[in-house]
Amino acid sequence: MTLNVNATGGAGGNGGSSAAGAVGGAAKTTALGTGAAVRISTAATGGAGGNGDGAANSAGAGGVATGSATATASGSAASRVTVNLTGGAGGNGTNSASGGAGATESLTGGVAGSTDGGSLTLSETATGGAGGSSSGGTAGAAGAATSTLVFDDTKNTTLSASVTGSGTAAGGAGGAGLTTTNGMVGGRGAATVTLTGANTVAGTATATGGTGGNAASGTAGAGGGATATATSTSAGAAATANATGGAGGNVTTGSAGAGGGAAVSTATITGDHGTATANASGGAGGNASGAGAVAAPAAPSLRRRRRRRTGPDRPLPV
Repeated sequence: MTLNVNATGGAGGNGGSSAAGAVGGAAKTTALGTGAAVRISTAATGGAGGNGDGAANSAGAGGVATGSATATASGSAASRVTVNLTGGAGGNGTNSASGGAGATESLTGGVAGSTDGGSLTLSETATGGAGGSSSGGTAGAAGAATSTLVFDDTKNTTLSASVTGSGTAAGGAGGAGLTTTNGMVGGRGAATVTLTGANTVAGTATATGGTGGNAASGTAGAGGGATATATSTSAGAAATANATGGAGGNVTTGSAGAGGGAAVSTATITGDHGTATANASGGAGGNASGAGAVAAPAAPSLRRRRRRRTGPDRPLPV
């Protein structure tokens, strides 16, 4: 069985001389599949906020996307479940109107499934909406993104031979500042993947901070921070955490761009043997007509491994 489900929210209406821009429409997907082998893919995208004009009429915020999917496979063939959520961008503001905020996306337990001795792949992605630009007002805030995948295959009636899970979170870009307006900070990305299985388990958490908003002659926004945490528990476990800070915004006329976002990653395994890998990279500094600012350094990666023994005199292989 194969299911593909997509939903997109409508754009908010633009504001006039006496009205603010409207909020973008929400979007939601839900999918349930049962069969010998099940493959589900869903994607939901929030609508963009309407534009605003004039100091009293701010632009609309982006629409929020939600979604979930579950696959129940009765056979040993490979099954896959994927959920993607993208927040709507904020509208743009002109003539001193403020930009709209990008939608914040939070995806927790969006995917689940089971197989009878097969391979199960679970994947979820959350992307925050970009903030809207502003000329003379305040640029729109970036939408943050959070992806939390917690799955325990040992609680299923039938067990999978292998479970692979990935969670991805990407913060939205900060709104750009036109004329003398400052750019906004990029949205934060935070991804957590926690997997437990009776057999082979591999989890990957990937987080990316949003790019800081550019500025014409004001101050550019700093890059958003990123945090990734991956934990796997099984006889053979693998955990990988990747975090990358967002790039700082650029300045068209000025002496320095904004600093990049910081990044932190942690990977942990529990079991007889396996691997844990953590990578973290600070975001690049923004450019300017003068010297760019130095990017924030990456925070130290943390690697942990816990081993247990099956007997008093028998060490387990790593």
